[in-house]
Amino acid sequence: MTFVQRIQGVFRLSADTFEDIEADKGATGQAALVVFLVALMAGIGAYISTSGAVDFGSVASSVEAYDASFVTGELTPMGAFAHEFVGAFVAWLLWAFLTFLIAGKLFGGETDLGEMLRTIGFAQAPRLLSVFAFIPCIGFILAMAGWMIALIGTVLAIQRSADLDAFKSFGAVILSFIAVGIVHFFVLPPLVRAIFG
Repeated sequence: MTFVQRIQGVFRLSADTFEDIEADKGATGQAALVVFLVALMAGIGAYISTSGAVDFGSVASSVEAYDASFVTGELTPMGAFAHEFVGAFVAWLLWAFLTFLIAGKLFGGETDLGEMLRTIGFAQAPRLLSVFAFIPCIGFILAMAGWMIALIGTVLAIQRSADLDAFKSFGAVILSFIAVGIVHFFVLPPLVRAIFG
């Protein structure tokens, strides 16, 4: 499969796509590229939403523009960008590592860290929708839809790469997701604020 076919397969939640990604040891670089693109789009969305750079005119007067303050707090636009950009990479690496431990060691799945990095990296492709987060009304919905598809894709990725049933795969995702969420929402913001003000 090509890179684009893999991304399309992830959006379709194709089990065959995750099998292909799992088996291709050369796809780790592609997974990193997916995470880079997600990080860039999320960063751009956060930057725009905190900068006020886009004037929505009458739309903004009737409907409040997407506000990323639940994630970015009082960060500057560059701080919001950095939080989302760095956070995407930290989340990917931490999520892959924790899921490798939970799925492989705790639940007895057959996997390695490379498989987790590849499949979880590609599973994040739907988060590319985060770039639209600044659009009033629908931006937040698109960003959340991307997150939900990515979460479901991650369950499928773990199921395929660790050879686990759906219940154990979901458990591995939830346990690692909680840890990643703590880092993303409580550890990274103070660090970013200290650097970017």
